[in-house]
Amino acid sequence: MKALRRLTLIVGFAFLFAPMVTIAIFSFYKDSYLTFPPRGWTTDWYGWLFTKGEFLASLKTSLLLGATATALSTLFGVPAAFALVRGRFVGRGILEGILLSPLILPAVIFGVGLLLFFSSLKIRPDFTTLVIGHLVITIPFVTRNVMVSITGIPSHVEEAALGLGAPPWRTFLRVVLPLIMPGIGAGAMLAFLISFDELAMTIFISSPSTVTLPLRIFTYVEWHLDPGIAALSTMLTLATVGLLVAMDRLRGPEHLF
Repeated sequence: MKALRRLTLIVGFAFLFAPMVTIAIFSFYKDSYLTFPPRGWTTDWYGWLFTKGEFLASLKTSLLLGATATALSTLFGVPAAFALVRGRFVGRGILEGILLSPLILPAVIFGVGLLLFFSSLKIRPDFTTLVIGHLVITIPFVTRNVMVSITGIPSHVEEAALGLGAPPWRTFLRVVLPLIMPGIGAGAMLAFLISFDELAMTIFISSPSTVTLPLRIFTYVEWHLDPGIAALSTMLTLATVGLLVAMDRLRGPEHLF
């Protein structure tokens, strides 16, 4: 039985990681098309990425969009989490359900809805519409992580600070905030990853001047399939793994979602 569980685990990991390993191998192909066996190896495709101005521009857009969405989702998500955990008001459950609904609903639904909303107001897609759209799907991740952190803090800790004469704002800044900082950090990094990787919603609310990196890759592979895209995918995978490891160190894997 133990051997069967181990075999199942190995097969499962092989199924998950085989595509990524295949892409990483393809990124070193000398030929500009997929062949087997390969007729040579090279690292030139990684240098080729830095000669493509459209990819660099899209990377800059994605980084700026991810940083903006992360900062704003943290700004809104932390107070929302505190209100949902510590607050007692009518409609709290309904508000929590609405706020966390993007965690279970496909992003394409919000993309179509935002497209119709912006079109009805005659708002043209630009960077601002992208930020608004990405906030819809990033705020819930920050809120959820911070809610877990706040839940783990006994309420009597705050009551003790208030009883000793500290005003509410100082209690939050000096007592609560340091305790929930790991959750805020993990939620912020997860929000950045979600924003940076988002494609389904971006297709509907982007413009020719605000093409993100995932959208650029999507349009490129419609007409090309070369090791350069494999090299880019490998670099993005390694960067994502690095951020996930950082989140694991901050909160642990059981608190990432």
